[in-house]
Amino acid sequence: MAKKRRKQDGRSDLVRLDGALALTFVNTGSRRSRGLRDYADLLAWSAEHGALDAAAAGRLGQLAAERPQDAAAGFAAAEQWHALLTRLLNARADRRAPPAEALCELNALDARTAPRRILVPGRGRPEWRWPDDPELDLYRPLWEIALSAATILTSDDYDKVRRCVGEGCGVLFLAKGRGLPRKWCSQKTCGAPFRSRRYYARVTKPQEKAIRESVRQGYRG
Repeated sequence: MAKKRRKQDGRSDLVRLDGALALTFVNTGSRRSRGLRDYADLLAWSAEHGALDAAAAGRLGQLAAERPQDAAAGFAAAEQWHALLTRLLNARADRRAPPAEALCELNALDARTAPRRILVPGRGRPEWRWPDDPELDLYRPLWEIALSAATILTSDDYDKVRRCVGEGCGVLFLAKGRGLPRKWCSQKTCGAPFRSRRYYARVTKPQEKAIRESVRQGYRG
């Protein structure tokens, strides 16, 4: 649910159809994105979607090979995050109150899965930075996901969470922009087929029915 856009200075930036990293994460395992099976999958996904750079993902992969039990614990925490965020954000898409028990479970997760940013001097004002050598922590892939999730759950973005109405889709996204909130995760993959089916049902199908009826009447005459 993300693609790369080339900037004028030669760098690339992620354009998220979901609207936020946490939603891209929740949408793994959907019709549009296969699920994550192990820690190696989590690293590959994190590098692809901008939660880690390629160098950090490579170093974490080496560390995971040396500490497989810790890597398995990191992946288990990712599965917990996925399950809880899925419940919370689907509840919002249905315009239901967030399940209190899901919030409690989210708070009870190992503190190592939470973002651990520090304030450092910046240009004219302090700014947030990750601590030095963050790639040495096998929970590192979850930091950006947790930060994105916290932003959604505690900001106006929470009211913009929607579920795609495309047949068999169900992908979650943030409905941003002017005008009426969009209904589909993508106009191309879900919106266009929906409009085609609606046009067929409203225009083409009645015409075909009228033609068939006319042919039958001709045979009877």
